[in-house]
Amino acid sequence: MQSSCPNFHPAQLKEVFSRFATSEAIELESTLYSTLALEVSKCRDLLELASFTQYSQPAPNMLFAAIQYLLLNGARHALKQFYPRLATGPTSYSAVGDTLKNFCRENREAIVELISTRRTQTNVVQRSSCLLTGLSLVSHSSKCQDLCLVDLGASAGLNLNLDLYSHCYYQGSSELFKAGSPESGVRLRTEVRGSKSLPPNQSVSIAGKVGIDLNPIDVYDSDSVLWLQSLVWPEHHERYEQLNRALELARTNPVNLIRGDAAEKLEDVVDEFPRDQALVVCSTIAEYQFPQKTRDEIYGILVSASKHRAIWRLSMEGSPESLLSLVRYEDGAQIQYTTLAKCSPHGLWIEWINQAERH
Repeated sequence: MQSSCPNFHPAQLKEVFSRFATSEAIELESTLYSTLALEVSKCRDLLELASFTQYSQPAPNMLFAAIQYLLLNGARHALKQFYPRLATGPTSYSAVGDTLKNFCRENREAIVELISTRRTQTNVVQRSSCLLTGLSLVSHSSKCQDLCLVDLGASAGLNLNLDLYSHCYYQGSSELFKAGSPESGVRLRTEVRGSKSLPPNQSVSIAGKVGIDLNPIDVYDSDSVLWLQSLVWPEHHERYEQLNRALELARTNPVNLIRGDAAEKLEDVVDEFPRDQALVVCSTIAEYQFPQKTRDEIYGILVSASKHRAIWRLSMEGSPESLLSLVRYEDGAQIQYTTLAKCSPHGLWIEWINQAERH
């Protein structure tokens, strides 16, 4: 076990867990995590345990993933009864607080090891449906036959296979259109909100795919896959199935994943792609884990590389409501920033805005 030290003061985390319980967990429909987060916010021992989370990681997500990881890995404890994937689930959470405290006392060392060494590499497959709308816009505006896609903070690289998934966009009871691969086993449905239409429905041809991550997930490694599964919230049955189907597809359609810091690897990756292809550098709920220095270096790399080719930066960031944004770099400068849409951080819905700011 690695030597670990607390990275947060419990008083800091009290508000973090309270806000998670009343905002993010409610927005993403997890009664269990909302209840657990409230219990943690009221218990100094649990807050002290959560304080071992790494600085760049969200403490509630990490603590609850570590607990679920241990349960999925065979830990025998009454806490299992509250998890829908592990039991039928109770009708009341009245005893969950004491049960949670007992579990965490019994498994303290294992939990500290997990939250102090692992990361929230969620790789939510549904987010790829939001990314696809931005890629359709790039494909249409660039007039390039093929796109090249670089994913920063790629985890297992599952969103790089978005062209191999079946995407259905609907509004109310009406299906608006489908995109991607209609026969795919990975089937995603995204609600379209608001009055503005999404970009023209057209096929997106992706000629090159590269993911960069500090610790890429090996889709063949059972422990790494178990950690990915543990990051799926207990009530999110459809998301869990989507993840497993996407992992299965990734084993037969592998993508190039590069281990390392995004700022250190990006320049070489950009240089590898033909200049007659539209290059899109994307990320989904990952930038919050990047130090400011890394963000600044990425910006500099894209500006410099755009002296020789147009480059697009497509990002989906923020919670509990995310913004899908597109930045265009050309002739050594950032020439346009567009807020494309508001969307669910898990990609369940999208509301098109398409507000551009030229530079």
